[in-house]
Amino acid sequence: MTQKKDKADDGANGRRRQPSTTTAALAGALIGALAGLTGSTLAYFEAKDTRREEAQARRSDIRRAAYVELAATANKYVQQPPSC
Repeated sequence: MTQKKDKADDGANGRRRQPSTTTAALAGALIGALAGLTGSTLAYFEAKDTRREEAQARRSDIRRAAYVELAATANKYVQQPPSC
């Protein structure tokens, strides 16, 4: 008879613990979702900054190449003998 009484007590204790277990599970899911969202947001902004830096580097390379070509053309023009 003692066993039956213990089983009945276990069921009652299990029911009393269920709301706290559900709350803990929901809290864990919320924490996990917030961590995932935060990680995704940080990755997005880092990728955005990286793309901006790459675009700026490409523009600098294009500008540098244009200045080199301009300087080479100016030197070539200056070094030409006058034609009369």
